[in-house]
Amino acid sequence: MPGKGVVIGTAGHIDHGKTALVKLLTGIDTDRLKEEKERGISIDLGFAHLTLPSGVRAGIVDVPGHERFVRNMLAGACGIDLVLFVIAADEGVMPQTTEHLNIVDVLRVHGGVVALTKTDLVDAAWLDMVSADVAAALEGTVLEGAAIVPVSAASGEGKDALLAALDEAVSRIPERGRAEFTRLPIDRVFTVEGFGTVVTGTLWSGRLKVGDNLVVLPQGKSVRVRNVQVFGRDVPEAVPGERVAVAVHGVSREDLARGDWLFTPSAAEPSSMVDVRFELLKDAPRSLSTRARIRFHLGASEVIGRVHLLDKGELKPGESALAQLRLESPVVAVQGDRFVVRSYSPQVTIGGGSVLVVHAVKHRKKDTDVVETLSLMEKGSPRDRIGQAVRAAGAKGLAVSDVARAAGMPETEVVTALSELVAEGAVFRVGGGLLHTEHMKKVADGVAETLAEYQASYPLRWGMTKGELRNRFSATPQDVFVAALDSLSKAGRLFAREDRYRVDSPDVALSPEEKALKERVEVGLRDAGLNVPYVKELAAGVPEEKLNDLVQMLVEDGKLVKITTDLFFHADTMREAEALVRKMLAASGKFQVSEFKDAAKTSRKYAVPLLEYFDRKGVTRRQGDVRVAGGK
Repeated sequence: MPGKGVVIGTAGHIDHGKTALVKLLTGIDTDRLKEEKERGISIDLGFAHLTLPSGVRAGIVDVPGHERFVRNMLAGACGIDLVLFVIAADEGVMPQTTEHLNIVDVLRVHGGVVALTKTDLVDAAWLDMVSADVAAALEGTVLEGAAIVPVSAASGEGKDALLAALDEAVSRIPERGRAEFTRLPIDRVFTVEGFGTVVTGTLWSGRLKVGDNLVVLPQGKSVRVRNVQVFGRDVPEAVPGERVAVAVHGVSREDLARGDWLFTPSAAEPSSMVDVRFELLKDAPRSLSTRARIRFHLGASEVIGRVHLLDKGELKPGESALAQLRLESPVVAVQGDRFVVRSYSPQVTIGGGSVLVVHAVKHRKKDTDVVETLSLMEKGSPRDRIGQAVRAAGAKGLAVSDVARAAGMPETEVVTALSELVAEGAVFRVGGGLLHTEHMKKVADGVAETLAEYQASYPLRWGMTKGELRNRFSATPQDVFVAALDSLSKAGRLFAREDRYRVDSPDVALSPEEKALKERVEVGLRDAGLNVPYVKELAAGVPEEKLNDLVQMLVEDGKLVKITTDLFFHADTMREAEALVRKMLAASGKFQVSEFKDAAKTSRKYAVPLLEYFDRKGVTRRQGDVRVAGGK
């Protein structure tokens, strides 16, 4: 237990003694602003620290209680492990008591202790009555059953009991998740001579050390960590849950503001649209309808936006719904983050919830597929969330780091689960990314359907050319397209021949009439020798496209050789002609067209294109008016 760092946040109504109580516990006055001293209230966040009896180091965030400063209270409440809820015994539960309790409840703070302050101002009977009222107010919240400890900052009475209660509550706090990326919400920015720009916040995840290269989001500015302090002392490294002050190089104070974040580069990207589970407080002043304008609070940031309900038309107080928040400026969120929502005007806390999808796309209201997907992201197992993250990426695929970010999980855990999903065939590795089987199947089915339609339109052709097929799927990444072809081939559905693809069958089915026509063309050209007729003369009355397809089929079968667009010879005849050419070259080393024409007993009409074919093939080579050996 000693050495464990936790952050305790104060909460409660204005002037109920939060700052005085912190000073009693720590000896530190957290009212640091001149205006705070003059007005006697906390306006901005204050910070202190102490070591609990068990040896646990605790940072304390003292937040303002006045209604006008609830925004600052929210900046402090995000990231705390435990709440020290302060209620003055002479006044009891007040308006900001309720709002702060709502915020603590929405953020799902792990628990806390209630300090009944100013007990020196009331008698025992009054104290009992207020204690009962407070216990009733806590029912149904994360603070239900929390210890209620009477204490007086003026006399110090109850201090030891309060410290013991805090110690006991701290022992029940679960360990923070070990996300691999560094994540620090910035709640203060200032300048220190000799260090430059300094930011403070509670380290949410990862580790932060001197020399780290980080990025400020949402701006995207790169910075380097010059110095790290925890509880006012220089440290080589800060761990999750500690209050830290970080001197950064690369930005000025004017470049930063409360609500910004320090992040490991590439670990997150800002988004202006997030899918969430939204809960409307039971004491919200009114129901919430789609497009209601709201103030969204996450970390130390506040962004204005609108709520779009996805699974119901109206949200009544005490109800929850799946929703999409469309924001006027980008936020930096991670799947699973808790947030608070306040009404646009008047500014009152009305609810909050958890982030399900960070980089969302616009949805239609009551889209059952969307609702089902978001329900899976909300309640599914880690494997379910990982699978859904890959599925949501569509045919473009995702890198492992992107999957981890979308699922809100450490990359090491994602790698293990992905290996299982790949082995089961639920996810495919494609190039450097991952593709869900649903989208692989969709692309593969699209390829098969395209080929089938082509074959139906051109039944005598042996499939579609590779170039034409790729053009049909130009929007699909090349590696995904190739993987889809591979999956069809492994399934025994895809067949390739030279530059063509065919689906479901390697053979072209011919009718009896087509078989007879094909044979007639082949026999006619074979019998004609080197004095062949044009093909159309062998099949008068046959549609040109059909005849061309049958001739092409004979070429692909190796029965015919194409010399020019409309000149074809039988393969047997071409072998005899090539043998004649080689014999003539062997006899004299060269010959003219007229000599070949006479030896082949054909006309110049056929002799010239035949020799040009042998030139292309490399059997012959033209030198002026003669042919010599082509070197092949």
